[in-house]
Amino acid sequence: MTSLPEAVGEATPLTGVGVTPIDTSPRGVWKDGLCDCCTFGPCHPSFLNAWIFPQILMAQVLTRMQMNWLGQTSAEARNDSPNTFRKVITVLIVYWIASTFLAPPPPDVVEHGDDIQVIPKDIPFLQAFLYQLVNFLFGLYTILVLLNL
Repeated sequence: MTSLPEAVGEATPLTGVGVTPIDTSPRGVWKDGLCDCCTFGPCHPSFLNAWIFPQILMAQVLTRMQMNWLGQTSAEARNDSPNTFRKVITVLIVYWIASTFLAPPPPDVVEHGDDIQVIPKDIPFLQAFLYQLVNFLFGLYTILVLLNL
């Protein structure tokens, strides 16, 4: 009996007539090192998504894992997994729109010689409350889905 060589990266098994896929994933060790996220450079889509749009990367992983947009893995979730990416992107776009419309205006900056004074603008309580609520709920959604993932 021969032993399989230790896998260095992810291998996609070939399928075809008479070809048996072999699992060459490493066991008990990390596949990648700590700074391997920069292997393909700073403009790699996965690297940029992880830093700028983590929910898009989350949607991709949810789709690959056949989970629904809430991170559930039931049989119903597997049937809904083709729509997962679209639903997460819809949630993200709705959040961006709501956050943009509810965001407080920038403060006024008044200069008196060398002295700079920042004067915040008054906004209605309901607008401030809804802005904080939308941000809290979106953050909670992201954390809960990532915990399920």
